[in-house]
Amino acid sequence: MSKKCKLKYRFKTFAEATTFANTYMEDIVLTFYPMTAFYCTKHKCYHIGHNKYEKRVDKNLESDVV
Repeated sequence: MSKKCKLKYRFKTFAEATTFANTYMEDIVLTFYPMTAFYCTKHKCYHIGHNKYEKRVDKNLESDVV
């Protein structure tokens, strides 16, 4: 279940949101989908959320498990 838009973090710039998303991915190890930034037209800001269309790739592993 996804979090309601009004409850999500709000960022003024894409760079701020992306930095936060990258920090999240470094801190939270057990996630299956990468955290990404996206623009919200309703709130005119950037939010972060899991991209469920892309699988997370662990750069520390030599190969991915299929």
